[in-house]
Amino acid sequence: MRTLIYCLAISVVINKASLFIQNLEAAWYYNECALHATIAIWIWYAMSVVDRSRIAERSVLAMAIIWQSVDSVFSIVDWMYPNVAPHFLFPTLILFVAWLLHTACRKYEYKSDKINMGNVHFCLWSPKNTKSAMLSTVGKPFGSVAIYAYNKLWTYRWNSNSFDCYDIENPLSLLKNYTIIDSGVMESDEIYDALLSAMGTKAKRWQTLWTRSGCICTILPALKAMGKEFVPRWIEYVPSFYAQKLIRMKEK
Repeated sequence: MRTLIYCLAISVVINKASLFIQNLEAAWYYNECALHATIAIWIWYAMSVVDRSRIAERSVLAMAIIWQSVDSVFSIVDWMYPNVAPHFLFPTLILFVAWLLHTACRKYEYKSDKINMGNVHFCLWSPKNTKSAMLSTVGKPFGSVAIYAYNKLWTYRWNSNSFDCYDIENPLSLLKNYTIIDSGVMESDEIYDALLSAMGTKAKRWQTLWTRSGCICTILPALKAMGKEFVPRWIEYVPSFYAQKLIRMKEK
């Protein structure tokens, strides 16, 4: 109910704000922008009431939020640069449609590997909140990558500001929240030292643009210790693309 009230209040405020704009042309463009923003707000509300286990539906709604937000900004650009903006509309639309088709048609169900004690395992976390769903609309539908090794889960958590490890008494409990991929690499002192050195690394850093997607950067020393085939390249530093790399390695 609180979320509903917030959405109603914000929608009313942004749509009535044009009453204070004296310039008619500016007011028209503002109303256009406010309309797209209002639609985005209510799509976000719809997403908040969809069951978090329905990753496919939530991913499509996340794409709709992204489009409405971009469209809202485009209204401002169109007002400021009327001769330039139309040239970007069609390419942007094509890109979005391709992106949407990828999000809607990609595979969402993946089978976890058997946990082999003594090996290093990757734990792929499915996006549960709105922000993580939006960040994982590219690549595979996973919001972050953690490591299970030495009877511990090495990871960031959305309610934590730093990289940490957690004792896992029952490894099978990880299957509730993660898709497990066995790396096939045995635990070693070098990997352990790399993970230990990453402890306390802050999640909100300028290197990751504060997207909370810095898990790959943080575990990079451990990935190097595991072997060059696990080292990410370019776009693979994005968790959903690194998950795609891992799944491709598994399927070979």
